[in-house]
Amino acid sequence: MKTRNVSAISWLNGEIWEPDTLILIEVSEFQPEIARLTRLDYSDNGKKYFVKSVKLHKYFKEFVEFLPKDVEEAMSDGVCLSLTGENVEPDGWDSQGFPSLLLALGLT
Repeated sequence: MKTRNVSAISWLNGEIWEPDTLILIEVSEFQPEIARLTRLDYSDNGKKYFVKSVKLHKYFKEFVEFLPKDVEEAMSDGVCLSLTGENVEPDGWDSQGFPSLLLALGLT
């Protein structure tokens, strides 16, 4: 997904991506707990940075924040929300290519 961040992202190396930076977000089916972010203005030659998938809501409006009760419900219902808020199976992926909450937490 290509999108823009709504809040600044500070990296451990001291780099800061200011709000409204164009960013590509990717999550691998082999490691759904981690999201790979690439800045698309090519100022850093396409260097990729990694964040926990469940933390994407802090920086991007397309993602939802989850509470502990959401995890409990997902484990008991057989239906789960994806990181973007779509209903999916607990081990499923949404139409945007993002995993269920349980996959993103490493619980499935």
